[in-house]
Amino acid sequence: MKRSEKIVVLAHCLLNVNSKIKGLANYSAHHGEVLKKVVEEDLGIIQLPCPEITYLGMDRWGMTKNQYNYPAYRNHCREMLKPVVDQIVEYQRQNYEVVELIGIDGSPSCGIHYTETGYKGGMIDCENSLRQVTTRVYEPGVFMEVFLELLKEHEVQIKVSGIEEK
Repeated sequence: MKRSEKIVVLAHCLLNVNSKIKGLANYSAHHGEVLKKVVEEDLGIIQLPCPEITYLGMDRWGMTKNQYNYPAYRNHCREMLKPVVDQIVEYQRQNYEVVELIGIDGSPSCGIHYTETGYKGGMIDCENSLRQVTTRVYEPGVFMEVFLELLKEHEVQIKVSGIEEK
């Protein structure tokens, strides 16, 4: 059977909601609409690692972009993403099509079109008080910002889109 030679790059939690902070999940295991797209369009998958788990673990709480936007976290993201970028470059060198990068809009790490900034102190109650203590900014989250910078450094162009989870 011939390969499709088409690949999509997905934020980690689109395939594994268990990586999200406790209390923040809008689907039980994976994002069904994204998986439907993968199957219907015959796409291979590159699942990005979850930078928040590897940096703060599972007992982390809801934070905003400005709380992650520090050199140590950005370096952590960069190191995690280097092998992913190398993989994408190699696929493209072999004439595979990396058709899209899909992130999670609103995420402090994996937002594509927007994220949230602000600080109240302690846990942000994502369901009840997020809008009361944060400001939406139309820019990528930290992880995606670093990823897009690395892709640009390697002259990789890719369509980007963000899933609005609500």
